[in-house]
Amino acid sequence: MGFRLLQAPSQTEEVVGAPTSAPVRLTVVTRLAPEEGEALRSRFLASSIAREYGVADIVFLKEDVSKWPIYASEGRADLFFIGGYALYKDLCEKGYILPIRDQEVLKVAESVGALVYRGPDGSVCFISVSRTIFSYTVNIEFLSKHGLPEPASWSDLLNPVYAKPLLVGEGLVSFPKPSKSYYCY
Repeated sequence: MGFRLLQAPSQTEEVVGAPTSAPVRLTVVTRLAPEEGEALRSRFLASSIAREYGVADIVFLKEDVSKWPIYASEGRADLFFIGGYALYKDLCEKGYILPIRDQEVLKVAESVGALVYRGPDGSVCFISVSRTIFSYTVNIEFLSKHGLPEPASWSDLLNPVYAKPLLVGEGLVSFPKPSKSYYCY
């Protein structure tokens, strides 16, 4: 998780982080819900960092992670936020993420035990400060009521038998699409 500066493959690296006098508008591609993006936007724009670096506006674009490489390759985003390890790794290996060279940032990452990922050239591509564990919960009573087998793996959940409760008008509480929950190849 975290912000990362992007570059299209044809761009040359510029000095990142230097204060500027021209107003800056950032485009952030994210998995955040619009209200989460707005909450971050308003708080960040009120910060001393936004003032110091001339950030006048931030636009959060909620996009499916399958589209992120397109945004990166076309240079249509300034930052990615809440992307996931596999996605950042892929973007790094394709050369879309600018290296982190700021020693203060690297020192803080080390002090909190963050995972530092280095790209093919050895430079720091991204810092992972959290990991998410995906799991599912089985309601034994619900399964028994509908005569369903207990799933033992994620792939078991693909069995159409689990749609049986829908036929009698009883919905499932939560079942996110795995393709929307993480980036897979």
